[in-house]
Amino acid sequence: MQGSNLIYVGETFPNNVWGVMENRVIANIKEQISLSFKNSNNLLVNGTWFSPDINEELFNEVISMDGEYDNIFFLTTVDPPQISINEIIQLFQRFGSPTIHFLGNFDHSVYEFNFIAWAITQDFKEYDVDDLILTNIKYKFINYNRKPKTHRVNLVSLIKSNNLDTNAIVTLGKYASSDEGMYVGIGEKNEDFVDSGHWFDLSDSTNDCGIPHDLLSLGNMDYWKHHFLNVVSETEFNPWDPIFVTEKIFKPIIGLRPFIINGNPRTYKWLRNNGFKTFPQYFAFSDLESINKNEICDNILKVLKWVDKTPNNELLAMYNDMMPHLHHNKNRFYEFAKEQKYKMGNLFT
Repeated sequence: MQGSNLIYVGETFPNNVWGVMENRVIANIKEQISLSFKNSNNLLVNGTWFSPDINEELFNEVISMDGEYDNIFFLTTVDPPQISINEIIQLFQRFGSPTIHFLGNFDHSVYEFNFIAWAITQDFKEYDVDDLILTNIKYKFINYNRKPKTHRVNLVSLIKSNNLDTNAIVTLGKYASSDEGMYVGIGEKNEDFVDSGHWFDLSDSTNDCGIPHDLLSLGNMDYWKHHFLNVVSETEFNPWDPIFVTEKIFKPIIGLRPFIINGNPRTYKWLRNNGFKTFPQYFAFSDLESINKNEICDNILKVLKWVDKTPNNELLAMYNDMMPHLHHNKNRFYEFAKEQKYKMGNLFT
């Protein structure tokens, strides 16, 4: 799409719960750029799937362009950037000496915003607080994993080899229906999660991880209601990657649960900087915020071993002690989501 001073290049998610809202945000950002940078030549690149490994055709379309630009806007909303910041800078130096503006999931940028926080508030299932509060522990922790990324496989392997899944809910998907992998399912069906965000064609086995997309609910409420700790398996893992916070972290915040993160350990500080409470202090015997990537899973395992052997009455006492933090986080989330909506609509003011 080309305007009087703006060229847009990119691909969005399909016409699903993410794609519809992603397109709305992009349309609005185009308008903002056209108004705020009227006398400049501008290029807006949507970073969704923007990588030679993921979408070679789109990537080649950009590197084959010519001309010079005053401003290049690189946007990430639904996903983290698929190439590094240095690669982005090097790529766009071919267009003269543009100013590169990083929009969305870039924690170093003045134009940072979290699209997903706003997006899930549009359709997330509503729950009564009484249905969320923990009163009886059946499951020491939940660790949901859909795509079998390396850091997820590593943690699930440790959980299983230490028999910590006996009193917990753990899942791990596979990359295709023919892939045996280390698949761990709990009998959930894709068709039961269409209203919660499962968008792939139900008959398309090539996109079937064996674990449904569940973007907009807390899942099986018997599991949720009766678990103590949520072990979040985030998308990004490396400590040097930009912060990318998704519904996976927002779910325990909405659902009144303490959480620890199998992902970029800098996320804890990011959450605190954005007004949320985190819980590593309750597990001070383990350095959950270590930025040594080789220690992340081991530090999580220390916590899970402790939780597994701690009597349920002691865990309930700890949960009740956390209650002010849990309610604070739930309230803060909806404030935060409104702030992200404002940021997305007022990027350059």
